[in-house]
Amino acid sequence: MTPAHTTPSAANAQPLGNWNPRGAWTLLVKEVRRFMSVIGQTVLAPVITAVLYLLGAGPVRGFAVTLGVGIITSVFTAFVFSRLLAVLWL
Repeated sequence: MTPAHTTPSAANAQPLGNWNPRGAWTLLVKEVRRFMSVIGQTVLAPVITAVLYLLGAGPVRGFAVTLGVGIITSVFTAFVFSRLLAVLWL
């Protein structure tokens, strides 16, 4: 008898060589959930910044510039320091 939280097909999944279909499916589901949870940071923040800059005036446009610089700085440091740590670690 299988536990209530697993589906029969997942409970009967057999590894294929070094590849486990149940593990691959679990990884895919978790990665999709992770991406959907950070979609506001990855996709919407630059779009909202551009809209604020294009439609705003005065202080709103200044805030959009500051926000845009923050986003660009964040992305730059994430790529540079991640790469640096990976190179130093390997």
